[in-house]
Amino acid sequence: MPDDKRRTKLATFLEGYGRRVQYSVFECFMSLEKMK
Repeated sequence: MPDDKRRTKLATFLEGYGRRVQYSVFECFMSLEKMK
């Protein structure tokens, strides 16, 4: 499925900013500036 590649890319990106709590839930701690 084409969307799987997109989801995997986004998940990898988010793991760089926080931790994966569940399959589709991430906890990310960052400043407001970094979030923007």
